[in-house]
Amino acid sequence: MRICSTQWALTLFNLLEIPHPVTRVFYGNQQKSTIPNYFSFPFIAKIPRGSALGRGVYLIKNKGDLEIYLSGTKGATVSLDPVPEKALDLALYTARKCRWDDVGIDVCVHDGHYNVLEANMKYGREGFRKAGIDYLKLMETMIENGAI
Repeated sequence: MRICSTQWALTLFNLLEIPHPVTRVFYGNQQKSTIPNYFSFPFIAKIPRGSALGRGVYLIKNKGDLEIYLSGTKGATVSLDPVPEKALDLALYTARKCRWDDVGIDVCVHDGHYNVLEANMKYGREGFRKAGIDYLKLMETMIENGAI
């Protein structure tokens, strides 16, 4: 199990001084049972492989959620709630600082502090679809206009 960002992203975020949360990897049932010793609820958990495109990413709100997650049966949903301006600013800052043109950046807020969870070059499109946005048309238009 992997919590938050991959190692390469953490190294880059450290070098560029981009705020990000603590990350820890747990192996086997004995180590997994110690997760509450390292993280307080709520936290984000990810499966170690196949978590691209938003799959395998879970919000763990309490011990019950953790038990469901560890059994491998919990899923996530897309939210179209407004994104706080500070989260957008941090995502744009991170993309520019890292020189990424097309990236999905996951940002969370905890105790009023915004942190980058991870950056994905291969990100899900379900949110676009749910918002009624034709992703391919959007990319074509942005490329034609020189936006990317």
